[in-house]
Parts: sequence; structure tokens; C-alpha cells
Amino acid sequence: MLEGQLEENRYQLKQMQEARLRKPTLPPATPPKVKTASPAVSEPKETAKPQTVAPAPAPAAPPASPVAPAPSPPAAAPAIPVTAPTPPPAAKAPTAPAKPENIKVYQKGLELFNKKSYKAARQKFNQYLTDHPHGSKALEARYHLADTFYLERQLDEAIVEFNKVVDQYPKSVLAPPALLKQALAFKAQGKTKVYNLILEKIVADYPQSAAAQQARGLMAAKSAASDSTPAKIKGN
Repeated sequence: MLEGQLEENRYQLKQMQEARLRKPTLPPATPPKVKTASPAVSEPKETAKPQTVAPAPAPAAPPASPVAPAPSPPAAAPAIPVTAPTPPPAAKAPTAPAKPENIKVYQKGLELFNKKSYKAARQKFNQYLTDHPHGSKALEARYHLADTFYLERQLDEAIVEFNKVVDQYPKSVLAPPALLKQALAFKAQGKTKVYNLILEKIVADYPQSAAAQQARGLMAAKSAASDSTPAKIKGN
């Protein structure tokens, strides 16, 4: 009987092993312990292997939300031309007040001129013209200044000064007599060609003037003198 009992135990163990192989996840059934007088030797329990727990799947990423396109920058406003402010006009420097015209200087010069003090008169005329180049008596002072040189036979200076009268005051009543005295100064220097040209200019430019009448008379006298000169006979 003991042998049959052992055989049965082996069979049960084999069945248990096969069942355990078929179901590896189930722990094997523990056979009941049989208490005996002598310490029973129990078979060592087979330690159940811990089940491998698969890690929980990571939570699915939320569906990507559509990315809104970046707003396009607003259209640039048309540039407004910036005009620099116009600076205020520069203040003009105050001009010095005009020097009061001292007509007495001219009058003193004329007084000396009539007394034939030509050098002293010339100094007064020069002083007046320096102080008042556009004074009310500038024309007369310029003419008498030239005349002082002419009357003193300073012909070169007289020619220059009379020319200033004609250049600065060509429409004045003193321009024709200034030209006539200039012509006479050239004649006194022996420059008859220039003398004749100036006489013709006086007649052409100032035909109604007294100087033009004198110029015509001088031209006629010259023509008469040349006609009265006997022609030279060749061979004599």
C-alpha cells in the first residue's frame, strides 16, 4: 500500500506540474501538510515568480491644435514729406545813418573857384565828393573839380576828370561842355585826331546843346582854314 500511495503522490505532482506549465500565471496548489509524530519533511515550496507588469502606456499627446498664421503686418502708411521749417530771414545789420549833407563845403569850394584859388577850391570839391558821393551837388562838384585842372593847364588830370563827368552823368547838362573841354585839352596836347573825333561825338550825341554849336563852329573854322591854304604844286 505504501508503494501505491507514493505512486499516487507522484502522479498528482506530475499533474500539478503540467497544470502549472499550462497556466504559468497561477501559483501551484499547496498540498496539505500531514502532521506525523516525526518531523515531516515537506518539499520546498516553489517561489512564485512575480508577474511582470507592463508599464502603463504614456498618455496620448493631445492633438496638435492648428497654428494660426501670424497676422501680416499692416500696410505702411504713405510717407509724409517733412518740410524743414523755413528759417526766419536774417536780421539786417542796422546801417549807419547817412551823414547830413554839408552843402557849405561845396559852396565854399565854388567861392574859391570864382576867386581863381583853384587848388583850395579843388580841396573843397574833393572833400564834398568824399562825404557825399551822391549828394545834390555831386555833378557840379565833379565838373568844377575837372575844370580846376584844366584852368591850371594840368591837361592829363583834366582829361581824366572830365571823362568821369561824362561816364557818371551822360544825360546831364554838363556832359556836353565836359566833352568839349576834354577835346580842347587833347588839342592843346597836339592830339588833333582825337580832338576832331570828340567834336563829331558832341554834335552826334548832343545836337541841341550849346557845346554842339561850338563844336560845329570849330569844325567849320578848321575846314575854312584848310581851304584857304594854297595847294602845293609838285615840282616847285
